[in-house]
Amino acid sequence: MAFRQLQDLVFNYTKEFKPQYWPSLDISARLEQEMGELSKVLNIKYGQKREKPDEEVNTIEEEMADVLFTLCCLADSHELSIDLFINELMNKEYRTKGYEDYGDDETLKSIRDQIYKLKNPEYENLNQLEILAKLNKNSGDLAGVIFDRRVSMQNGDDDYFKPLGNAIANIVITMFYLAGMENINLEKSFVDKIDYYKQRGDPDTYRK
Repeated sequence: MAFRQLQDLVFNYTKEFKPQYWPSLDISARLEQEMGELSKVLNIKYGQKREKPDEEVNTIEEEMADVLFTLCCLADSHELSIDLFINELMNKEYRTKGYEDYGDDETLKSIRDQIYKLKNPEYENLNQLEILAKLNKNSGDLAGVIFDRRVSMQNGDDDYFKPLGNAIANIVITMFYLAGMENINLEKSFVDKIDYYKQRGDPDTYRK
């Protein structure tokens, strides 16, 4: 499944809640929380941090699924197509290197593999923690887009959705490169995460 199907899964899960999503700044704050959890597990695996006795640490796959879920909530709350923005950004940079638009019938694995195969020169010689630093920068850029919207609205220029969509897509592209390095099946992790939320029955999950 491509992101359209993932966004539909999120929408169908959250539609029972009123209101359905949190405001953008709240979702951004939740994204930073999830990025912190992803940073923690990567730092344990590749950095100097050591797991504490009796500490329960999720897998990289689980933390990536939380990040993707949060991004889908943000995109859905503004009716943005993540697929559209990924294809636009990848076409801009990699059309001459063989990038091909994907459709709704693609899997996350095939999208991941195409992104990873292109070997972005910016990423090529970086290790996992360096890619993580880039991912955290992308997340900060997204928060900046959301924060700066108030300036656009004050100036009567609400050109918000394109930079927001681009910022979301940049996070996804970087994370897919990291997923390629780790050979992670994000599709299965995402579906498992939705099932977990449904079983938990927690209404306080990324709402508007």
